[in-house]
This record gives sequence, structure tokens and C-alpha cells, in this order.
Amino acid sequence: MSDSQGEDPVDPLTRLAIKHGTDKWGAHFYTPLYHSLFLPLRNRAIRLLEIGVGGSEFQTIGGASLAMWAEYFPYGLFTGIDIAEKRLTLDPRIKLFRGSQDDPIFLKNVCAERGPFDVIIDDGSHTPKHVVASFNLLFPSLLDGGLYVIEDMQTAFWPLSGGSMIHGGEIMKLARTIIECLNHAEIAVVDRSPSLPAFAHQIKSFRAFHNVLYQSSH
Repeated sequence: MSDSQGEDPVDPLTRLAIKHGTDKWGAHFYTPLYHSLFLPLRNRAIRLLEIGVGGSEFQTIGGASLAMWAEYFPYGLFTGIDIAEKRLTLDPRIKLFRGSQDDPIFLKNVCAERGPFDVIIDDGSHTPKHVVASFNLLFPSLLDGGLYVIEDMQTAFWPLSGGSMIHGGEIMKLARTIIECLNHAEIAVVDRSPSLPAFAHQIKSFRAFHNVLYQSSH
């Protein structure tokens, strides 16, 4: 099957999402976007980390999106992390770890064993403070040209999730910081010691889509 959509309105990744039953299509509509972003990587031996395996606290439910990624990237290596224990039968190129997405020691160990990563997708708790913690800990570990995706960032505006209707809370602060990082050289013209994170020089691009934030690394 060709990667070109041609007259077929359903792209290959969306077809795989339907096949494996992941909510990255249906409940959401991320897969057409991801197909356009990830197509150049499809036949490479990438390493992909996904935060959040799915299935809530149920041990034998989840892994649908990891199964989708494994079929989409036939030469890739895949890692899933979840705070709940998971007992799933998945492609042998997939390995699961149990731990919190804001635990620096846990994430460091995962990166040491399975990284460095070409793609990181945060589909975890969607709690703003967790999203920001994961980004600060994991973005610096991306390979050059790596991609970092934050899903379901609408929670930035939901008070019950720790967001804010007024200013978007911690996730919108993170977005502002990323934009400042993109312009670190110009900021330095007027501020010789800007309070930017250590990874400021790694930020190559920042894009926002409906409920998705996307960053790439040098």
C-alpha cells in the first residue's frame, strides 16, 4: 500500500489505529497529523518512547497505540511506561516499564536502557505538572532531530486537571519557555544572563495543533 493517500482519504497510520483499536483515532484525530510528521522516519530504525500504555489500572488492557507504532515503523524499537503494572502480549520489539512520568531516577534508568530516543510521545496522566516534569527530564535526552509530542494539552485549561482557564497554567508556561528558547540568541542581546533552561540550544522548532504540542531537537 502506498503512503500517498491518493483518492483514499484514510492514511496508513489511521488504518493501523483502527485495526489496533487505539483512541489516537476516533476519540481523537491525531493519526493523520502523526502520519504527516512521522512519514520520513517510517523506514528507519527509530527508538520511540510513549508515556502512558492505556487501559487505566487494568493489567491486561492497553498497548493499542504501541502495537500501532510497531506495525507502522517496521524497523523500530518501542518503549512504553505506565504508572500501573501491565501484563500484555505485544510485539517483541516493545518493552514496558512501570513507573511515574515525573520520577527522574526512573526516567533516567529507562533512557539509559532503551534510549536515546528519536520520538517521545506524552500520552500519560495529562496533569500539567507531570507534563512539564516529563518534558524537562526527557527532552534533553532526544537524539539530534528528535521529536517530542505532548498530547491532550487541553488539560492546560481545565482546573480539575491542574490547569487554568485564565492563563493555561503550567503547560502554557512551558510553551512560552520553549518559544523563548527558540529566540535565546536574540534575548541575550538585551539580557546577558537569561533564565532559560539548559536545553535552550536544543530547541529547533515548536508547533501547535489542536490539542497537540510538537517540538523538535537540533
